[in-house]
Amino acid sequence: MTSANIGNSQISEFVQILTLLHSSSAFPGVANLGATLSEQLLHLFDQQKYGDIVFYFESDNTSVCAHKFVLTGRSEYYKTMLMHGSMHESKTGHIVISKDIKPDTFKAFLRYLYSDKLVVTISLNLLIELLGLCHRYREHKLFRKIEFTIIECVDSETIYDILKAAHFYEASQLSHFCKDQIIRKYWNPSWDGLESYTKTPDCPLGLLPLEMQAELKLRRDKEVVSQQLKQKP
Repeated sequence: MTSANIGNSQISEFVQILTLLHSSSAFPGVANLGATLSEQLLHLFDQQKYGDIVFYFESDNTSVCAHKFVLTGRSEYYKTMLMHGSMHESKTGHIVISKDIKPDTFKAFLRYLYSDKLVVTISLNLLIELLGLCHRYREHKLFRKIEFTIIECVDSETIYDILKAAHFYEASQLSHFCKDQIIRKYWNPSWDGLESYTKTPDCPLGLLPLEMQAELKLRRDKEVVSQQLKQKP
């Protein structure tokens, strides 16, 4: 099958889905309410109607259906997987999700692909898991959106775990924000005299990677010198 034929097939499938969306029998109570296309597509996903791709979760032996035209149109990762005729998943329409990915995390990812929105009530832990999923799938747009969403969750209790996750998943915007907040807002002056953060149980800096501890210490030292210079007459 040529790339042109694949494109025509996807367009034809999309038109068929749109027709279903606007038929009262397939989509009762929504088409007449002025719902946006993304809202209608999300409803279609939530109702699990007309899916042609099935994701199987190894973690709990459950599954969820999705639509190939949404996956290939919204995700480069799944576009590569499903539009490549030689790949097993493109032939069977069956995709196994490994045990390290929780169903709720992956479903939140799918809902974003359908609606271009994050679930409003999503927890911090799920956000961090979703950040990791986007890092794995190279979903840059959602990755950046999650970074800025997590920033809203930063406080004195969460900042160190968030910074560790930001470092691990190479979330530069989130990492930069957390480091600035630690230096400007959360630094305890009693930490200045410590020889080792790691060996001090009540110092949360010890939870961070050693290279990050060194970076923060260097920034703090510069901050102290700067403050001392400002205080000189």
